[in-house]
Amino acid sequence: SSSCSSSSSSSSSSSSSSSPSSAATPISSSSPAVSASTEGRVTNPGYSLLLHNGDISYAQGFSSQWDNFFHQIEPLVTRMPYMVAPGNHERDWPGSGDRYAVEDSGGECGVPYEQRIQMPLPARDQQWYAFDYGPVHFLQISTEHDFLPGSTQYDFIVRDLESVNRSRTPWLVVGAHRPIYVSSNDDGMPQSDQVVSRQLRGALEDLFLQYKVDLTLSGHHHSYQRTCPLYKGKCMGYNEETGEANAPVHVVIGNAGASLCFNLEYPLPEWIQKLEVWWGYTTLEVSGSKLVLKAISNNKGELMDRVELVKATV
Repeated sequence: SSSCSSSSSSSSSSSSSSSPSSAATPISSSSPAVSASTEGRVTNPGYSLLLHNGDISYAQGFSSQWDNFFHQIEPLVTRMPYMVAPGNHERDWPGSGDRYAVEDSGGECGVPYEQRIQMPLPARDQQWYAFDYGPVHFLQISTEHDFLPGSTQYDFIVRDLESVNRSRTPWLVVGAHRPIYVSSNDDGMPQSDQVVSRQLRGALEDLFLQYKVDLTLSGHHHSYQRTCPLYKGKCMGYNEETGEANAPVHVVIGNAGASLCFNLEYPLPEWIQKLEVWWGYTTLEVSGSKLVLKAISNNKGELMDRVELVKATV
């Protein structure tokens, strides 16, 4: 199933005060020239970690597609750690233990995902984990498994958030496939964007504020979207003295290669500070006191968005 079933002719937007503008000349996200130039930009600057939060190869039961995908990303993943989270196209299948009982994985049920990309999971089919990298603590969760209070995953999330050493890793980033906030008109069905985002907020938003999560990175909706520092649908702004964000910033980075989603809400929610419906990738440059997020277009490497978060004390 796709969250992009409703489409429009609009393409991109730079703020919440305007509707997306007309599309530029279409360009294939998978053309050899574009893929090669994007690969060069990612590898040449010396980035040292690659995150991929769900919908990995879209194999959906065709194992050769996993081989094709890994051949494509070999220049990247042989040079740096490759850390992932499961998406609906890896995990979801009726009767297999996922939350949605839809056929998005083509019957894979998360098995090829778990065997081919071995993450430090707590146990089989518990596809959530955490790790430290430089000054960042990453918590990778599964939106395809139960995350509600009382679940095994929820208990893991609470324990992990409680255990973060902010003097060693001052930044806390949560990765997931389905977004906790998203501009989308996909609503109503149990697996729809807005139903799941409301469930995520109900289960996790208070925890994220309590433990001062800085950033969430998600996919699923094939667009780029960035919120203000956000809690309960309200922009919380920045501390006047320290400059630190008063709530997490939520970023949808689902524009890495699959068909784009145009099913946006109109008018756009006030908490959307940047929205682009175009292919690209996102970079993080992090020190103990500063996190700079950039969204890069795969069309000539143009900068689509930039936001800087700061820590007053380390």
